[in-house]
Amino acid sequence: MTDSLDAIKNCKTCSLHKNQLPTLDPRRSADIFWLGISAKLYDGDAQSPLSSQTLTGSIIQRIENSLPQLNFYSTNLVKCPPLNEKGKLRKPNTDEIDACLNNFIIERDTLKPRIIFLLGKLVAKKVLNVIQENCDIKLDNIFQYHFAIHDKTIYVPIHHPSYIGVYKRKDVESYISSIQELIIKRLEEE
Repeated sequence: MTDSLDAIKNCKTCSLHKNQLPTLDPRRSADIFWLGISAKLYDGDAQSPLSSQTLTGSIIQRIENSLPQLNFYSTNLVKCPPLNEKGKLRKPNTDEIDACLNNFIIERDTLKPRIIFLLGKLVAKKVLNVIQENCDIKLDNIFQYHFAIHDKTIYVPIHHPSYIGVYKRKDVESYISSIQELIIKRLEEE
């Protein structure tokens, strides 16, 4: 198991590895995956994806802390940070996402999570179009999330936590509660 994940650390499929080597979560078991879009640029020691030092990570950490009986794993579609010509983080392009998609599949197939939360529409569209064609992603304002099941894994498109933390701050508690309830309900039904 570790060998396949360790191979990702040395990925040089695209040029983004020149910015920073792939960032991986050190945890090696997972009931739940959090899947973001791309890695951040870190100074010094390597950080985990969706670090609790970020707005996204701090919201995710609150959910994880409320469900200590479960194992969580954080990752991104693009494992290395995409930077613009000024060295600032930018959204990854389609070629970069496509180049790194196989690394996500390796993580998924190695760790076999029961639920994968797809953070934001871009991530949801890319992943769901791999498992089913022409998917329609709707994220409502009351956090009633729909999901798809493929090979016994539940894929759940959700609002990106940083979107909630910035633009829907008053709804953070409802967002967290909705995700907690979804996790508990889905795992009870297995």
